[in-house]
Amino acid sequence: MTAVFLAILVAWIAILGAAFGSFFNVVIWRVPEGMSLISPPSHCPKCGARVRPFDNVPILAWLWLRGRCRDCKAPISVRYPFVEFLCCAVAALFGASILVGDWIGFASQTLSWGEFAEYSAAWDAAVAAFEADPTQKTTLTFDAYWATAQKAVALSFVWAFAAYAALILGFVEWDKGAVPKSLVGVATAVPVVGLLTILALSDGGALLGRCGVFAASVGSGVAATLLLWRAVPRLERAETAALGALWGFCVGYWGAFLGVLLLSGVAAAVRRKTGRNVFGLLVFSAILALAVGESVWFATC
Repeated sequence: MTAVFLAILVAWIAILGAAFGSFFNVVIWRVPEGMSLISPPSHCPKCGARVRPFDNVPILAWLWLRGRCRDCKAPISVRYPFVEFLCCAVAALFGASILVGDWIGFASQTLSWGEFAEYSAAWDAAVAAFEADPTQKTTLTFDAYWATAQKAVALSFVWAFAAYAALILGFVEWDKGAVPKSLVGVATAVPVVGLLTILALSDGGALLGRCGVFAASVGSGVAATLLLWRAVPRLERAETAALGALWGFCVGYWGAFLGVLLLSGVAAAVRRKTGRNVFGLLVFSAILALAVGESVWFATC
């Protein structure tokens, strides 16, 4: 029963992640062009035909349309399902790692939040004891179990949105070079909102004493970008600092400074050869790689 419940919850998280990916495609395309995110509704950029609701299903719609507009048959970029798949996979990774594995978020930043892992183990033991002897009583209730599961879901999306912010900035950088200030502002707000969310979900007394870790982590990521300030084109400096903050928020202050310098060096080499800014995509890839590595480590240890 518990395994089925967790599988359904992870599937729901993955679907929600894909839905976010569909919206992020709109953000990546429209915001740099100064367009509204609401009006006009989703439409084909070639013929202007509105996208039917059943053709707006993340990932699957592109497959059954065979990558072409239903009306004018113009090709639909593979980036659309790719971004949706990435967001789906990121959400599923974080959700499954927290709900099913022993991972509770990035080791440098999660600090003391282990409530779901502890309660889940106690719940499994209570269920096993009840199946062995239905006359046994327990103080555990499903309502309390569901409440901790909701906290775990919220925590998984805190980390997912740090990755999502880097992904959005990365694709806009790839397309346009510079990122609109509105997107930079949202990305910069992610560590702040994430910190407040984790504080709300966790043991406040233990976490309040570690707020300096978050501040130092974000500050280290930004400080590394300041060393490269003159090497970065003027219009791209704001998003570079925002990406440094996102990377620091996830990796912690021990690896934030050196990590930004390393990723910036790789991005500079790629820029010289291709003319494209890939720093954001590299930060997203590094966050994802770190999450996979830590998830595997916690699951196997």
